[in-house]
Amino acid sequence: MIRFLKSLLSKGDDPREQPANAPANPNTPQLPECGLDEVWAVDGIDLTAPSQDRFAKDVLAKHAGDQLKTALLNPRFAAAPRNFSQLDAAVLHGLVTEHEPSRIMEIGSGASSFLIRNAIKLKNLPAEFIIVEEELTPDFVDLYDAHLDDPLTDVPPSDFEIMIAGEMVIAHLDQLSTRPPHLAHLFNDLLPALVPGIYVAFAGMGNKVANAAVRDWLPTQPKSEILFCGPMLLAGESDALGKLPDWLDKSDSTMLLLKLA
Repeated sequence: MIRFLKSLLSKGDDPREQPANAPANPNTPQLPECGLDEVWAVDGIDLTAPSQDRFAKDVLAKHAGDQLKTALLNPRFAAAPRNFSQLDAAVLHGLVTEHEPSRIMEIGSGASSFLIRNAIKLKNLPAEFIIVEEELTPDFVDLYDAHLDDPLTDVPPSDFEIMIAGEMVIAHLDQLSTRPPHLAHLFNDLLPALVPGIYVAFAGMGNKVANAAVRDWLPTQPKSEILFCGPMLLAGESDALGKLPDWLDKSDSTMLLLKLA
């Protein structure tokens, strides 16, 4: 995996994160830079599964109300150092609010960190929020219950083995895409340590390096349930997004969410 990822980086791909909250340009497709077919077509994995419709209607639409709108208007969300699309924010808000995970592990940080903490606070959940981030800014310190400031490559699989069904991992792949050893450790060592029933969200899949890593890993999850695949949902004929309020910007998404089996 490390060798494969390094070869991609050497071809001159630009792995820098794409600002998800930038104003939409009507002449620019709102899909990952490598193209829909190249990125999301994975043998044996149905990325347009009906489970996406159910999640959009039963979780996204259910919780895309005034509480989410207030959170998106909060200056802490808008001023976060890494942008995050409103649709992907709604995914995290809905998942935490609906399923009430007892532990959330976030690899990387950004506007999503505020959204997660805000949802925990609104529901008064006894959830443990853990961040794995080497360079955590002071503005984010109050959001987490625990902070692992070691490099991701130093995080042992035992930290993931203790997680139980119903808990959640979110990995910001755009932030890891310039560090092939970190991506390799995540997919080869940490994710295999998770038990079935855990929710795994991949954010920032708008570059080739991140997508290559996920495409290599997805075939090992033939029974895992795909709950949300933003670009596929946006490009498809599903009416699920029509269930969401008009004020929510639904023009952009770089997130994939699964429930492990």
